[in-house]
Amino acid sequence: MPADLDNLCRCDNGRSALQLAWTLAALTVLYFVMFYFMNEVFLASIILAAAVGILNLRIFSLMHDCSHYAYFTGRRANAWVGTFLGLVVMTPFFYWKYYHLKHHGTTGDLDRRGWGDVFTYTVEEYNGLSQIERISYRIYRNPWIYLTVGPFLYVFILMRNPFSVKRGTRERRSCHLVHFVWIYIYVILFASGVDVVKVFALQLITIFVAGFIGLWLFYIQHQFETAYWRRSPDWQFYDAAWQGSSYLEVPRVVEWLVGNVNLHDVHHLDAKVPNYRLRERMQSLQQAFGSRNVLRFSASFKTFRLKLWDEEKGVMVGFPKRQAKLEQPSGR
Repeated sequence: MPADLDNLCRCDNGRSALQLAWTLAALTVLYFVMFYFMNEVFLASIILAAAVGILNLRIFSLMHDCSHYAYFTGRRANAWVGTFLGLVVMTPFFYWKYYHLKHHGTTGDLDRRGWGDVFTYTVEEYNGLSQIERISYRIYRNPWIYLTVGPFLYVFILMRNPFSVKRGTRERRSCHLVHFVWIYIYVILFASGVDVVKVFALQLITIFVAGFIGLWLFYIQHQFETAYWRRSPDWQFYDAAWQGSSYLEVPRVVEWLVGNVNLHDVHHLDAKVPNYRLRERMQSLQQAFGSRNVLRFSASFKTFRLKLWDEEKGVMVGFPKRQAKLEQPSGR
């Protein structure tokens, strides 16, 4: 790819600032209208809370760009904006970034699993698990639990654990900052006579909507039949990025709402490309690396049937079918 075209696919400070401004403005308007109707027509507030949840997913994608220093040319600007956007979506920026960057460096590596991915056992490993471990894994991989309970576990437990990182680090401080800001917000609301129970109920709706869509997208990005999993000696970054990531075909309006995260293979190959230029980068990368893992919307839900990696066949498969014991006819 020519150097000048490569530079065109990098961030534009002006364009990023404009995108950020109108996205936050739209979110502010939605919040204002949602709270306006909260004590008048609560059903309207619930509908607006769902809209806020969708827009929060877009906010999350902008924070994601900041984690790769792909949204502004200055590292400090990315850090400050990323921290602020993390507060908006209740995600400690540096804490989340720590695990996400490790995910980029280990995705598809069977010997380095567990860094910001959907944990996956191989068929052989699953067969060696105890009954309790199998049940736990089946619960974890159950799509209804993953998509409905998962958003709340992610926000209230996984993102609330500063003790998994070293004391005094910016990762731990970012966790404490989110805790402090949101507790402070609720204290101020309560002191002002606002019905915090209704506020919290609406916030749960925004978390559920954003989490449901976000976790669905996150799952299908690396969980499909021909995904890429290798042992460390055979693992290759570019193969893991292109072969192990999917491209979800959705209407452009949906792509716009989710910040182009459906172009996940392009992002894994070149994480320095901001969300609004992933399509520009897509064509050149496809020419360089060949065919892609294309998922259509209707087919994306079928990926939830895939639970294990079959190392011999090199594909994702479902759980082993239970073998029914055949009753032998009694002799006469």
